[in-house]
Amino acid sequence: MNTRLGLALLFALAFCFAIGSAASAQQTTSLSDRQMPSVITIPAEAQPSDSFSAEAATNAYLAQIPAAARARSDAYFEGGYWLILWDFLLAVIVYWALLRLGWSARMRRFAEHLTRVRVLQNFLYWMQFMLITFALTFPLTAYEGFFREWKYGLATQTFGAWMGDRACDALESRKSPALPAFAEAMKPGATALLFP
Repeated sequence: MNTRLGLALLFALAFCFAIGSAASAQQTTSLSDRQMPSVITIPAEAQPSDSFSAEAATNAYLAQIPAAARARSDAYFEGGYWLILWDFLLAVIVYWALLRLGWSARMRRFAEHLTRVRVLQNFLYWMQFMLITFALTFPLTAYEGFFREWKYGLATQTFGAWMGDRACDALESRKSPALPAFAEAMKPGATALLFP
């Protein structure tokens, strides 16, 4: 393993532990000042009538929301638009680094070193790729999915529970067509395809 790759993974791991300790300290704060108010009363404009207007009813409901809560909601959604851009830019940087620094080629050589079976090489490369991209993008993912949600009062999970959900999501979403193809290639009758 290259020294730079090892240092990058070590840095990402240390960052994950630092985030975890900061998150556990954050759990003690009160949510009451950050939660959206619930609208209990039904405005007159929203009552059923012959002259019912959906636009007037919506505006009447929105008028009951405090200005501070509305500003917080707007900031949350507008910030989400910027995060889409940052997600894209981070992905470009990570993929560029994999190619430019030669990490991708080293991952391929490592997979080739472990087995001569082409399907297994692809699978091993894919596993390395998923692990490295997860580690390099984790700080932004943690900010988006955990810290930002707590900041706006939209989360109730602890960091450990959130990480458990992310692990389940990763296992579920990584079931790309590679896994069924891998399983199909491992069937007894498929050896002719693997070893021509």
